[in-house]
Amino acid sequence: MVSENSLTKVMKVDATGAALSALSDAAGPASTFQSGIASSGSDPLVCWAQATATGQPVTVYGRRVGADAVWIDAAPFEVRAAGAAVGQVGAVWNGNGYVCTWTDAGTRVRATLRAVPASGALVAAAVGPMALATAPVQSVQVVWTGSRYVAAMARSVYAQVNEESLKDRADGVLARALGTDLQPIGMDAIVVTTQPNQQLNFRAVGTPAAAYVVWQDDRQVAR
Repeated sequence: MVSENSLTKVMKVDATGAALSALSDAAGPASTFQSGIASSGSDPLVCWAQATATGQPVTVYGRRVGADAVWIDAAPFEVRAAGAAVGQVGAVWNGNGYVCTWTDAGTRVRATLRAVPASGALVAAAVGPMALATAPVQSVQVVWTGSRYVAAMARSVYAQVNEESLKDRADGVLARALGTDLQPIGMDAIVVTTQPNQQLNFRAVGTPAAAYVVWQDDRQVAR
């Protein structure tokens, strides 16, 4: 999945990165941002945010693409009606269908999740927006472990560095389990890592055994 002139497109590649298809047509007719993709092994789902020319309101769309990088759905379908700005969009396959996720714009991020059947026909209403941690977070990535979802998050803090106040500083990674009903489990998110420095650019992946999270540590040594 790539962005070309602010339009989201996809291409099928093999394990070496060699192209197996041409670049697809644009997912939607207008500029897109904050897109995510998930695959069942075939017929991936692409979710993205799309704004009007003035930047507001923002609509979240979805569209399935075939193994030949040709769109299955004749046109994008609306996952979230036009509304307030979003901060991040993602997608995850749960073994039977997809879930499209998006967050509110801002520091104390709230996440919304909506199930998307493999057929692409939306049925159930979206779940959220909901806070997944009592601490402010900057971003959320949801993965599937085979029995539940796990949301990984970048904790956001206010820091004082050399007498300078730094707002919205990424410092730590949190995680929160979600049930198959997309509702949070437990009283609060758990701490994956917090250090006296920044943890940046986290990524997560789900396996039947667990959810794994990696991140960049900004200390000036090899990590």
